[in-house]
Amino acid sequence: MTTLFPLVMILTLAQAGEPAGAIDRPAASLEMLRQRLLHDSTDGAFDEFSLFDAALVASGLTDEPRLLEHNVKFRRLLLDLTAECTDSSERARAERVFQFMHARVLTGPYDAKCSNFQATLDEGRFNCVTATLLYQLLCEHVSLNPQIIATPGHVFSSFEQPTIGDVQTTCVDWFRTPHPARDAGSLSVRRRLSDVQLIGKIYYNEGVGLLETNQFSAAIHTLQVSLQLDSQDPAARDNLLAGWNNWALAESDAGRLQRAAELVLEGLQFDPNYAPLLANDLHIHQKQALALCDAGKFEQALEVLERCHARRPDVQLFDMGRLAVVGVWSESLLRDGHFDQAFRVLDQAEKEWSSGSRLDTYEENLVCRMVDSLRRTGRRDQAIQLTTLGLERQPGSERLQRQYRDLTQ
Repeated sequence: MTTLFPLVMILTLAQAGEPAGAIDRPAASLEMLRQRLLHDSTDGAFDEFSLFDAALVASGLTDEPRLLEHNVKFRRLLLDLTAECTDSSERARAERVFQFMHARVLTGPYDAKCSNFQATLDEGRFNCVTATLLYQLLCEHVSLNPQIIATPGHVFSSFEQPTIGDVQTTCVDWFRTPHPARDAGSLSVRRRLSDVQLIGKIYYNEGVGLLETNQFSAAIHTLQVSLQLDSQDPAARDNLLAGWNNWALAESDAGRLQRAAELVLEGLQFDPNYAPLLANDLHIHQKQALALCDAGKFEQALEVLERCHARRPDVQLFDMGRLAVVGVWSESLLRDGHFDQAFRVLDQAEKEWSSGSRLDTYEENLVCRMVDSLRRTGRRDQAIQLTTLGLERQPGSERLQRQYRDLTQ
């Protein structure tokens, strides 16, 4: 894989006043360039883009003159490195490149949030991602091939040669201080990254930053891109799921319950076993059903819980929740004197659910309670009518028989 474009081509195009590198004219939008970058990475390597340009595009740079400017400046930097790095041993070259990098480029402060490669080049600010990316590029120029290593929350470079070993690219004194040998435990959490996966870390850190400022839509999109570039990144996966979950809760708190429910389902499609989303699946759909009931939209509330029950038939809340909605719906109809409609709702529920004795008991309790309510509010004739209808449906109910006697004596 060619990491940088040939110097002759860069300078020739620069002299002719034309933009150079992997980016063609006319100037493309950030989204178009990033889509091209993703397409280029589908085979696990960059072919159209150099690693250098890939890092700049991933960092948000779309201005072609600026891309050309960075390419030209970096080529000059490589010429200076060539002049300084004349050591024959690999360890000496690795250290020389490291010192050169910190003296010439990483001159600003360490900034854990700075995964923007353009800011690293322009301002000297850096974190482990941009420092490691830069070290890899410089090393390749002097025939060194360190591996890119990821551990939870961190990336760095590492050489197979035991005389060099790991290189923590953010630590300016790394080569001046002794370091303990790797132990078996540390090896178990190490993961080697490709160039494409390293670019994925730029997107990952951008996505996490967007999550921290509650820019959920952009965060989820960016984390999805990160996972396209590195499908093995557990942190990107966890943060993507957390993004869906937190966005759903924010929408729920704002009263946008339908959107909250949609976001929960999006997340569960990605991972049907993610515990926080499973818990909020219950919480948000229950809240949505209650809100629909409060608005008198009982049929819609029942449809919500029916869909949930179909997805998760083992969840008692969705099963019993349907019964609760039927109860509230039929109770509302009974209170308003719409007895026939109330019983049709109950009959439809029994037909669809095959609820049997459970629904019979529920109906008996409901009718008895409403008969008492009608009697207390002076609607004796309606109470008798409801008791009569109830006995027609459940002639063996001792409670309804007793109520009927009390009302007619």
